[in-house]
Amino acid sequence: MILKNKKLTFAQALEDYISSKDNILSPSSVRGYRAMQRNCFNDLNNICIVDFNEKTIQRWVNKIAPQYAPKTLRNQLGLVTVVLHQNGINLNMKSVSLKQKIKPDYVIPNEENVEQIIKIVKDTDIEIPVIFALLLGLRQSEIASLKWENYDGVRIKVAGAIVPDEHNRLVEKESNKSFAGRRYLFVPDYLKKLLDNSPRQTQYISPHQPQYILRNFHKLCANNNMPKFTMHSLRHANASIMLKLGVPDKYAMERLGQSTLSMLQQVYQHLYENEQVKIANTMNNYFNELLE
Repeated sequence: MILKNKKLTFAQALEDYISSKDNILSPSSVRGYRAMQRNCFNDLNNICIVDFNEKTIQRWVNKIAPQYAPKTLRNQLGLVTVVLHQNGINLNMKSVSLKQKIKPDYVIPNEENVEQIIKIVKDTDIEIPVIFALLLGLRQSEIASLKWENYDGVRIKVAGAIVPDEHNRLVEKESNKSFAGRRYLFVPDYLKKLLDNSPRQTQYISPHQPQYILRNFHKLCANNNMPKFTMHSLRHANASIMLKLGVPDKYAMERLGQSTLSMLQQVYQHLYENEQVKIANTMNNYFNELLE
């Protein structure tokens, strides 16, 4: 591609890129790009993109690195890369050094917490969405978009999501986060009983906004001396329980709506401490018997 406007600045190229993808990207992706546009590129905005090189990018990364987590930095660099690429500028971004990735320290409910969560949300107006996250591992955005017409008394159709747009307004999109996100799940007995006995006051199974659900879930956790688990941490708990129960990865991915095995294994599946103790004892007993 030949760059026609050699005076095009990065700020202009970025705006053009986001605008060109407005009807293609999800509202949450556009929201993320707009946030980066406002906050991250002050040192790049006025530079003509024909003057960009790897050193320009490295100096920018070095300056902003203390402010951002490694994952956020990679997302920002990714946006710079595609903006330049759209204008025919392809730099060797592999030469740009970034901060080392840090393994996230997730706060995940253990099995005792799971049982307690089910008890503390019982008969509250957030019981159904919390149980959806805990028993089926649904994303909060997916739960918000569930409609009664998607439930046939046996299975629930997960299709679409409700997410904030660039103006922080909740909007509904027909597609899920990934192709694998569109799925049919058998509803567990406990959740089926809740649904079958629930009044259908609106078209949505959970009529409350995600922030309302999270705020009240945090209150319940705090009142019961539990960590402030997020709805997303319940999804992690579901993945970890499937790991403990020996659910094959292929089925776990299908249930969670994930398209890559690495995401399941590296991000969502966690080891429960009591299971680690059992394995340690098993190994210890094996070698004790071997060395007798």
